[in-house]
Amino acid sequence: MCFSSITIGVDGLPIISYCAGDLKVAHCDNITCTSGTATTLDSDGNVGPFTSITIAADRLPIISYEDGTNDDLKITRCSNALCVP
Repeated sequence: MCFSSITIGVDGLPIISYCAGDLKVAHCDNITCTSGTATTLDSDGNVGPFTSITIAADRLPIISYEDGTNDDLKITRCSNALCVP
């Protein structure tokens, strides 16, 4: 079972964290999110089924998610507003 989470980035566009076998994030190219850039953030084991995303005080996305393989909570702070490497 996978869940997704959405927030609005500092550019006013949606950013979605989700799982598709791995933890992924998609930054939408427009307000209706009909196109965007998807990036895999973590692919080590069974990661990302329970994810939550928000914008931190430094204006960068931060994502919490489950590592089902190790039964841990993980947190990833994006290094830029688009959350792409």
